[in-house]
Amino acid sequence: NAIGRFILAARAFVGEVEREKIAERTMRGKAERARSGKIPQGTGKGIYGYRYIQETGQREIDDDQAVIVNQIFQNFCSGVGCSRIAGELNREGLTAFSGGMWHPLTIRRMLMNETYTGRTVYRRTRAEGVRNGQDGKKHRRVVMQPESEWIDIPGATPAIISLEIFAVAQKILDDP
Repeated sequence: NAIGRFILAARAFVGEVEREKIAERTMRGKAERARSGKIPQGTGKGIYGYRYIQETGQREIDDDQAVIVNQIFQNFCSGVGCSRIAGELNREGLTAFSGGMWHPLTIRRMLMNETYTGRTVYRRTRAEGVRNGQDGKKHRRVVMQPESEWIDIPGATPAIISLEIFAVAQKILDDP
């Protein structure tokens, strides 16, 4: 009946408001954690070349993986392509972060990741829900935030590669 539908709609509204409040408090807590020099959790599964130390809220270098990261950057900067680097790593029997095979896109994303220079930024991107115009389903889209929203976390991640090597890699990646 009409009263039942009204009560159902009211409960749905209260639930939606509570969900938004929880999301806002969570984001505020993560931002405060970042401002205090710790990496906010829930921002991904990790990064190849590092281990997350829960007690300090920071990363430390995984020496075995750091050698591979350096090798990837050195090879790329000397003219070896992403496909060839991935193939060589797979032939050597080295596994990617998830334990699987290396792919050229994985190599490219590593080469684009500024974290390897020791810079850790929180709120660089934001995920938003977008409805598809064709089927009406909601999809997740990641968008860049304005730089004024970024929170630098100094000292949270030690550098594996130098800024100079990273700049060379970016120049090669930007060249069509």
